[in-house]
Amino acid sequence: MPQSRHRGLLYLISLDSDKLIVGAGFIPARRRVRSKSVSTNKLGFSNRKNFHQHYHFCYPASDDLKGVEEIMRCDKVKEKTKKLKLAVLISGGGTNLQAIIDHIEAGKLDAEISLVMSNNPDAYGLVRAQKHGIPTAVVDYRNYGKKLLPEINEGNLPEEFGEVSKRQRIYSDLPPEEIRDRLARLVLAEQEVLALLKPLHPDLICLAGFMRLISPYFIGHYNKKDRYGIMNIHPALLPAFPGTDGYGDTFAHGCRFGGITVHFVDEGEDTGPIIAQTIYPIWPEDSLEVVRRRGLELEYALYSQSIQWMAQGDLELVKGEDGRPQVRIHDPEYPKFIEQLIQQAFSR
Repeated sequence: MPQSRHRGLLYLISLDSDKLIVGAGFIPARRRVRSKSVSTNKLGFSNRKNFHQHYHFCYPASDDLKGVEEIMRCDKVKEKTKKLKLAVLISGGGTNLQAIIDHIEAGKLDAEISLVMSNNPDAYGLVRAQKHGIPTAVVDYRNYGKKLLPEINEGNLPEEFGEVSKRQRIYSDLPPEEIRDRLARLVLAEQEVLALLKPLHPDLICLAGFMRLISPYFIGHYNKKDRYGIMNIHPALLPAFPGTDGYGDTFAHGCRFGGITVHFVDEGEDTGPIIAQTIYPIWPEDSLEVVRRRGLELEYALYSQSIQWMAQGDLELVKGEDGRPQVRIHDPEYPKFIEQLIQQAFSR
């Protein structure tokens, strides 16, 4: 790196539009200031935002600016990107969990998993996590069913349970007494889950095949006014085919295309803001199992990438025309990524 011939002379670097402005001068800057514009693309940045996120410069200046582009290319100092702290909730085999782990270990996902929690003590996903040294826990929701808990102690319910009962949209077409009982049992189980999660302060809760409803009580701990803290992957093109059998419903309706949706979780059933979607073909000779396998391959890629977009700060919440929140993805590689997924799905 060239050495400064003048004490206090620095390269001062900022951004103007898509150009990097490199200035050299004494402090205050109005004295002996010279500047040079350098394309951010030449320095390996896809956009201004990525540059700001990862790099800061302040170099001693030489008497001229020759070679400054090479200096910055060779001597740039990358900030360590803050890793998202994840808690992953599962119920079964944990194949999406494994895909997340694989992406993290391959350096493709800036995240770390603080806990894998299952409502099913026999879930193989717990074994997957343990093989990678990830802490695991089980909260067996069956302990809160009528068989093992005939009566509910009202004193064990949270103070806000009444408000949660008014807001809930997950139970319907049932007598009010039955709705209240089911919701109370769900909330009691969620209290146990929250007791495990709160000390960990996760940045994001990832639902990866978690086959339990989630109440407004749980959601309220992680969703804030301007931020969603729970992400889910659904095996259908929402808003079509919400619920527990997206692949089966898509296939049974004779759809020519199936799809995968990653979305944030709100208080409805699969009604939260959509983050990303992709599609796959359903050919006349396909069986449900073939369709499921084709979709799962897309799930593994789309879910991990959606988490990475959040880690990069590339997800923005905006208001749609109807006032409901929508998600914008600012990664310039987003279209190319989706195109590659679709091409993969259509290859036979």
